Amino acid sequence: MDITRRSVGMLVMLTFLAFALCPAHAKEAVSKPRKEKAKDTSLPGNYIFRLRVDGFNRYYTVHVPPGYDGKSLVPAVVMFHAGGSNSRAVQLETGWNAKADQETFLAVYPDALPPDASRPGNSRYNPQLWNDGSGRFHQCRVNVDDVGFTRAMLEDLGKRYKVNKRRIYATGLSNGAAMVFRAGAEISGRFAAIAPVGGSCWLDKVQLKRMVPLCYITGSADSLNKIEGGMAGVVEG
Repeated sequence: MDITRRSVGMLVMLTFLAFALCPAHAKEAVSKPRKEKAKDTSLPGNYIFRLRVDGFNRYYTVHVPPGYDGKSLVPAVVMFHAGGSNSRAVQLETGWNAKADQETFLAVYPDALPPDASRPGNSRYNPQLWNDGSGRFHQCRVNVDDVGFTRAMLEDLGKRYKVNKRRIYATGLSNGAAMVFRAGAEISGRFAAIAPVGGSCWLDKVQLKRMVPLCYITGSADSLNKIEGGMAGVVEG
């Protein structure tokens, strides 16, 4: 009997320690039903929003810095992830959240669609890719309107946050950089400047409503996005 009591006591203690030591996201999962706390997306942290665009559920994440007060206008930086990546991974890869906290701007991470939008994205079997105008990927064949999604995302962002519309910037890597080129060209009035990294502009004709300042970073050793131009295959990193 004494052994049973000690066992029960030990189980209770271990259960308590498991909850006390579990990471913050686990605690959030427990408190998620308390919707009154989940509504205030102006507090510092990451928030995922869903939009319905052309019959697809589209998602983007916003990182809100501690300096955001919900009253003063702040800049926003949109970061387009590389092909096969996603909004969560690119946050870890780039460190934009820390920079947003330091400089007080909104860091915005849109998610591309995978070929099978009914299943979660997977870098090997169901990679999330942007319809960047190159005609290389599934998204082009089904004519996924990623420019339309970007436009809708910026409109939604402006309704949720005090965004300085004159200071919205876009950057991206590889397939994401190509998407930056396309979005910067087709909705040029939405961006103060763009900075694609390691990608190409695949548009045959570029007609801008306004001139867009550009910082283009690429390298001669990039085998997927050749510095001399041209198609290097359909594998996107």
